[in-house]
Amino acid sequence: MTYRDDLIPAGSSVGMSALFVERDPEIFPDPEAFIPERWLEPGAAAKLERYLLAFGKGPRACVGMHVAYAELYSVLATVFRRFGDKLELYKTTWEDVEPFHEYFGGMIRWGPGREGVRVIIKQ
Repeated sequence: MTYRDDLIPAGSSVGMSALFVERDPEIFPDPEAFIPERWLEPGAAAKLERYLLAFGKGPRACVGMHVAYAELYSVLATVFRRFGDKLELYKTTWEDVEPFHEYFGGMIRWGPGREGVRVIIKQ
């Protein structure tokens, strides 16, 4: 099989990474920027949803995807409804959340001296 300019021999294992698809500037212009409006343009959601791969796609997609989305919506809505005006990032930088390792999904840096994302709730 030929893909673009590359010949892929028969019997080769082929895979892809959600991290690289979702950070492709041809699909998501300026992928590092927080631009939720990109989903609001006419027809944009239908075009872009096919590239959201956090739970995989097709017959091997995560069987718990719908439950996970329901949990995420419920928990995030509750947190922001109760504490939204009091939340503040605490000692968190871009380096703390930037995808760094690739183990099927983007992983942040970890190890000694790494605290990850921290949030405080102000009084």
